[in-house]
Parts: sequence; structure tokens; C-alpha cells
Amino acid sequence: MSLFETIQSDPPTWANDSIQSWDDILQHDMTDFVVRETFERDARVDMRDVIGQSGHDAGQTWLEAAVNPQYKATKMARMFDLYERNPDYYFNGELGAGDSLFLSSANGSKWYTDSGGNHRTVVAKSACDRRFRDAKEKGGYPGIRGAVAYRYEIDHESRDLYLKFRDHAGKGLAARPEKRETSKRSVASTTVIASDLTFFATDFRFNDGGRSQPLDAPEFRKFARHFLARDGKVDGRDRLRHLWMGYARGDFESLIYPA
Repeated sequence: MSLFETIQSDPPTWANDSIQSWDDILQHDMTDFVVRETFERDARVDMRDVIGQSGHDAGQTWLEAAVNPQYKATKMARMFDLYERNPDYYFNGELGAGDSLFLSSANGSKWYTDSGGNHRTVVAKSACDRRFRDAKEKGGYPGIRGAVAYRYEIDHESRDLYLKFRDHAGKGLAARPEKRETSKRSVASTTVIASDLTFFATDFRFNDGGRSQPLDAPEFRKFARHFLARDGKVDGRDRLRHLWMGYARGDFESLIYPA
């Protein structure tokens, strides 16, 4: 019996799970807040940990994507046919030498197909399940070999505060996130890129010229929390600090918030 027939007559336990959307995990504006990226070639992956994809068949169940995909049904049929011709394709490294299968994860999440391999993901999940059941659990659950895996670490705390801060932009403040790559290290098939996240913030609530300065992520969070706690209003203490910094220290540029 072919793999395509097997998945219909004896579906895996996850076959009726919905395919989650990667676009809900790494939203467009989040790229500015990625502080670490790990890129691994020829990765080995447990396909049970792949729970979604970017676009294509997201929202369908895995079984629906196999037998009646909403995106390029003829390609899905072709992928199942290619598996029958070469059942070892996902397990012997050939996957990495060809079109591969691109997977992404954010902040330790499960895996999502992203940027290529959505159809192969459906076939690979099915193939792993079949191989495991045929082996009667000997040797553990099989994983594929040859995927391209991306792991992203997102500074969600800074992003969440930035979005709240941005909603008050009309109250005399503005800020923009800036990211700078600080290191890039490659060992064997893995590359790690680290970045510093900074913000350039401007505050026009005290004078027409405005106060402004760059802030690293922890300092921006402190500044944003101070501002949000007062709903954008300048209290007497901040007004006194502005006057003291300006006339006692000659500093009319630094932002006003507790050190």
C-alpha cells in the first residue's frame, strides 16, 4: 500500500490537527526585534515537532493538506509519488543536497515550514510515522536528515513596550528601533548571528527643541514604563528634573526618566 493510501486508511494521531500559521509566530514587524539567529544546514528534525507552515495549507488539517490541499494539489501528488520512488530520500541526506526543507522556530517554539518545503513537510511527517509503525518502535522515532533550520530569538518584552509606547506618539514622543549585528560565528554546519537592539527616542514635552538620545533595550524598557505609568503626562518631579538638568548641568538633550 502506498504512503498516500496509508495516510487515508490509517491516519496518524496528528492527522486531524490543524496546520498552524508561522505568520502568527513571526509577524512582519518582529524582524526588528530579533536579537539572535541560528542557522543550521543538514539538520536532523523530529517531524512530530513540526506543527505549521507559512501560508499555503495553514488552517487545513494535515490530512486535508495531504489528500485535498488548498495550494498546488498536483505538486502534493507529485511529492507523494516521488517518495514511492525513493523512500529513503528524507532519511539518507539527499534532502539536503536538493531543494531541502526549510524550518523556522521562534523563542523555542515548535517548528514551522517557512520559505520552502511545505509539500515535502506533509510527506515527511507521514513517512516518519509510517517508518516508526513499520519498525514496531524499534530504535525510537525516526527523524529526517537534511533540513535547513532557523532559530530566532525575539525580544518580545521590548517589542510589546514599544508598541504601547508608539500608540502615544501624538503626546510629544517618538522612538524607532535600530538593530546592529555584533557577531557572526560559524562552526561546521551552524551559523549564529547576534545583534544589539537599540532605540532612538525623542521627547518634545519639555521644550520645542526636544530631548533625545539612543537607548539600549533595558534602558528603553525603563523609559517606556516610566512614560506609560503616567499616561504620557509630565508630572512635577519630571518638570523639576528637566529644569535641574538643563540649568544646573547644562543638559537639555538627555531624556527625563529615573536612572
